[in-house]
Amino acid sequence: MQNTIKKYREYARKDEKCSLEIEGHTQQLKHEAAIIQQKLEQLEASQRKDTSWKKMQDYVDKAQVCAKRPVTWRGEVEGGDGRGEVEADGPADQGL
Repeated sequence: MQNTIKKYREYARKDEKCSLEIEGHTQQLKHEAAIIQQKLEQLEASQRKDTSWKKMQDYVDKAQVCAKRPVTWRGEVEGGDGRGEVEADGPADQGL
């Protein structure tokens, strides 16, 4: 009987050590997951900014192309439809 109690106590100590190790490892994994989540959010925000910047650059480039078209004395663009309107693909044309 003494031998059984002794073995039980040894197993209980080993189990307690394993539980502490598992809990420590779990806490470390939770911390790493939080860091990864934060980095993903920063990356997504950065990509949104890059996309917005590229769209804005496209609008600026198109506006510069439109600005380089020759304009007649009546304000009509040469090669246009004759209504005196400038064709552009900016935010106003897209309903933004």
